[in-house]
Amino acid sequence: MTSTGAQPPKQNDLRRLQSTVPVITGPITNQARIGTWGAATNILTPAAGTAFTVSHPLGRTPNGWLTFYSALGGVVYATAADRLGWTTTTLTLRSTVSADTVSLLII
Repeated sequence: MTSTGAQPPKQNDLRRLQSTVPVITGPITNQARIGTWGAATNILTPAAGTAFTVSHPLGRTPNGWLTFYSALGGVVYATAADRLGWTTTTLTLRSTVSADTVSLLII
């Protein structure tokens, strides 16, 4: 049977990706560096859709983030304009839920 979908990743591609993911062996604390990633924990979001600034310890402009905790199930997102303002110490994000407590891995 022939498939027209995407080909599965090659083993070398999977190994390369795996080598970039940090191993987390202890608690994640605010402003911690985890390999080349950084953590921002227990952030209280403002009103839904309102921009908020997150400090990070990367020392470079982030590529993105992973939300690993959301108390109320909100989605954290950034607009194109928000991303233009990211710096080596801060990034601007928004949430779909007001007064949500979120924790992020900044990558």
